[in-house]
Amino acid sequence: MINISNNTEITSLSQLLEVVFHRYKKKWYRGESSDFGELKLIPSIFRQQKYNEKFLFHSFKCRHYEKYYHYNDFQWLCLMQHYDLPTRLLDWTTNPLISLYFATQLTKQDGFIYIMDPADLNLRSESKGRGLYLSSNPLVEIRVAMIHTDKNRDELYRSKTFNLYPSFKKEELKKHLFKYFDYSIAISPEIMNSRMLAQSCCFTISGGIATKLSKHLSIGDIANIEVIKIPYSAKKNIRNQLDQLSIHQGTLFPEIEYTSKHLKELLAE
Repeated sequence: MINISNNTEITSLSQLLEVVFHRYKKKWYRGESSDFGELKLIPSIFRQQKYNEKFLFHSFKCRHYEKYYHYNDFQWLCLMQHYDLPTRLLDWTTNPLISLYFATQLTKQDGFIYIMDPADLNLRSESKGRGLYLSSNPLVEIRVAMIHTDKNRDELYRSKTFNLYPSFKKEELKKHLFKYFDYSIAISPEIMNSRMLAQSCCFTISGGIATKLSKHLSIGDIANIEVIKIPYSAKKNIRNQLDQLSIHQGTLFPEIEYTSKHLKELLAE
């Protein structure tokens, strides 16, 4: 269960900006259009046990290798996330207005914006990290390598990433693999496409075979996730306000098919 603090409710875009400017600095935001219960803030690959992560990854890579042969495994993971396949990544944004857009999708339920301090998440992880990690950091690479291990951790011990660690450290890591690598960490990824740029995209990546991100965003009794609630009754008005600021499907999803959808919506008004 996620520990949540400072439960705030807003009914307009201006109220969100007032809260953000007053309370938050250098935070990450994630908008969800309804309360997903125990599945909130969990990467999609872990939402259903039937998903075979290793199979999905290698099948996708085989089908598109010719075009993206130069990608490393983390970049392949980002590409899968881009095309809506289940991954161990969870999308966040540094722009609260973008999270508001996703929180106000017109489901007939209240929406929510989840807020966290990414540097604090890394600090509270067992790795005792400082700041944000780049995708080339071994702590990120070894979580990506977990895709290939299936349920055999011996494969992970033999992996190239694990061998980056000195021998004395590897023995310690083997004893406490869950302790060190099942925690989710915050990544500052390279911008690979126009959508990531438009959405001010960033990620958390979860370790483990079936690790829930929510477990690791709450360290002890300290709540480091805050939430803003958007009532369903306010969603349409907020969407109109966002549209006036050019925050809509046509700008957040720069691909041609989304531009076409947005233009059709304008014609229908």
